[in-house]
Amino acid sequence: MKRTLLAMVLSLTVWAGDVEDGDAARARGDLAAAAEAYGRAIEADPKCVEAWHGRGLVKRRQGDRKGALADLEQAVTLEPSAAGVKNTEVIRSAVAELGALPAPK
Repeated sequence: MKRTLLAMVLSLTVWAGDVEDGDAARARGDLAAAAEAYGRAIEADPKCVEAWHGRGLVKRRQGDRKGALADLEQAVTLEPSAAGVKNTEVIRSAVAELGALPAPK
């Protein structure tokens, strides 16, 4: 089913605010609020690279290795050049680091 232009614009508006909320919460160390905001953005638009990236970084800080790896890999899958994400190298290094670390005991 095709999305109308209006629906696409409204979706963009919704997730952009959620990504901003997630970025702000992550910056102040409120990881639960950040994860929730990024999750809302992903729900609104599953192709939102910035939300997958942000939530992956939050999960990484929370110690959720598998969740972080999955979210960061999804960000790279959606945008291999990661042009839509400010910290391209952060994504790639985090995925490499998380993939190379031994599983927690």
